[in-house]
Amino acid sequence: MGEKPEEGKARDTVTNWYAVLKGVIDGYEQKTSITHGLQKDAIQNGWDARLTKKGKDWSFTFELIEGKKNSYLCMTDQGTTGLTGQVLKADGYLDGLPSDERWAAFEGYGFTKDDVEHNRALGSRGRGKFIFVGASQSNEINYDTLTVEGNYRLGGRRIELTGSPVIHFDNEKAREQLIKTTGGIIKSLDTVGTRIIIVNPIQNLKDAIKSSEFEFMIGETWWEIIKKYDAKIIIKSRGEERVVKLPEEFDLPEKSIGKKKVYLTKRGMRKEFGGISTIIKLHLVCEPKKKIREELRGIAVQRGGMKICTIEPVALPDYIRECMYGYVTFDEIGEAEIKDAEGLEHNSISFQKSFPKELRRWLRSEMSEFAKKELGYDPHPEKEKREKQRSAERRALSAINRIANLLDFKKRGPTSRSGPSISRGPEKPIRISLKRPEFPNPESNRVDYGQSIDNINIDIINDSEDDAEVRLRIFVRYGNNQILDVADSVCQVEKHSTKNCYPPFDLKIDKTRFKQKGTYVLTARITDANMATRLDQKGFTFYVETEPMAKGIFESYKPLGMEDTEYRFSIGYIDNSSSGGIVLNYNVAHPSYQAVEDDADAATEYLFRFAAMELASMDLSSENPRIVDVNPANLTDPVTLLERYSLAMGKLFYYYHKGVT
Repeated sequence: MGEKPEEGKARDTVTNWYAVLKGVIDGYEQKTSITHGLQKDAIQNGWDARLTKKGKDWSFTFELIEGKKNSYLCMTDQGTTGLTGQVLKADGYLDGLPSDERWAAFEGYGFTKDDVEHNRALGSRGRGKFIFVGASQSNEINYDTLTVEGNYRLGGRRIELTGSPVIHFDNEKAREQLIKTTGGIIKSLDTVGTRIIIVNPIQNLKDAIKSSEFEFMIGETWWEIIKKYDAKIIIKSRGEERVVKLPEEFDLPEKSIGKKKVYLTKRGMRKEFGGISTIIKLHLVCEPKKKIREELRGIAVQRGGMKICTIEPVALPDYIRECMYGYVTFDEIGEAEIKDAEGLEHNSISFQKSFPKELRRWLRSEMSEFAKKELGYDPHPEKEKREKQRSAERRALSAINRIANLLDFKKRGPTSRSGPSISRGPEKPIRISLKRPEFPNPESNRVDYGQSIDNINIDIINDSEDDAEVRLRIFVRYGNNQILDVADSVCQVEKHSTKNCYPPFDLKIDKTRFKQKGTYVLTARITDANMATRLDQKGFTFYVETEPMAKGIFESYKPLGMEDTEYRFSIGYIDNSSSGGIVLNYNVAHPSYQAVEDDADAATEYLFRFAAMELASMDLSSENPRIVDVNPANLTDPVTLLERYSLAMGKLFYYYHKGVT
């Protein structure tokens, strides 16, 4: 059990550092991905340390080095200050860190940067260095720096259960240690700058670097500094070197050309949001029916040359919404407001603050006006109203399902007032094994026309005591309609064996077979040879030209007019669909809904509130509540019950507004 602590002597609080690391990783994965977050934080650190405002002679290099024993991702900046300053002990942090104590700031956690140089620093939360550790399979990184004075230093960090120890070496000892640590694969820096070395990077990161996806992530995030300052960002892998180029979409014309229409604010346009006056630049481009990648659609909110997030239009038809893109930038006052509202991972903004809330409303209004004036969009009032309604339903449904999943309702959902809990039975002796195939975007089941789903591999496992003759059918459905038969064959599977009865195949998405955008399901089903008994069925859902929503216990919203019914005072009620999901019927005749229906954001929050009320009620009636605190309490007391229920609603809205979804 270790040595007994001395009575009356203060001790440090023991921290589970694996849990800290997981919390950081989860924060990034909820908003983007480890890979995307890593490139953003890495370049952000390097750009913050540039020697000149416009980044003269600045560069950043990602180099993947794969050795026989270990692999490394080296992330190196040049034209920067390097990690200046001293190696400090804990008491050296007590009075805060001056801006030149960069080494100490990098090794510490949660110490903000001193933004004395016109608030230029993009990062200040201290989480970026931990996404680097999270990108390592062994949870360890090394880092070295060469300063202008010629001082060379090597550091290292690894995560252990109760600690996050760091170590350092200076000058010749540092050079010797680097050779020893990496087996001589990596040499010490010979130019001023900083390098972070991720030991054994995760596979998704390595795959992205070897493909064009990593290059696109960087271009999408840092297009502004590439365009304005010719910032040089390099990717090295497998003996090849690629310089990240400006995404062609962001070679933005300043005047309309042919079918490509442009909206550009006047130089020095002053606007006021939430009582804060700022100078902005808004640049919009759209060529109807010429779709661009999902990540580029809408207005990119920029800060310091870095894209923070995107504001998408609402209530516009797909042929415009899928083709509209651009950006908005601010003066120092506006950038400070955006920074104050940013999420910890610099990939989201809290729109509960007045400045960004009013900014988003104005940007969406400008996109609608742009569509009407320049693109010939003439909305029918009722059609536009229903499109706003659908948009609010989609966003609210995705939010409530993400939170329900976060609270484990999807996995072990409590018995609700209107449906059974979800459970899994034992594995079947004769069954299908279907691994996730390869999608164009590894993190999404979306696939667009001209793309394909690759390496669909279906095995049949026979764990029974007898040989089996099975019939395998593979088909694709859209709604209730079967649109494509892939395979229908009979094969023999010996006992205690696994057999591939149909070779791995790719599914090309074309308009001939997949005529409608939306949700499709590929199903693999096995029966006995006579098709009398179904033995097993597996499948996966994919989305053609459609962004998937979060799936969960709530299936859909259904607008109903209840003014002449017993429910006229009710916000709504729930019931079950034929598939067992929960349908949220909401009262569009209720004055509280009518007060917000023209505001997409307010309508989304209203519908989320309705779903949250139902989720809290379902939780309260379950055997094991996880939202409503029922112990210790006498919940027969209505006041106590109401207090606990109110606290549960506060928790759900905390998640909603903090962007946990």
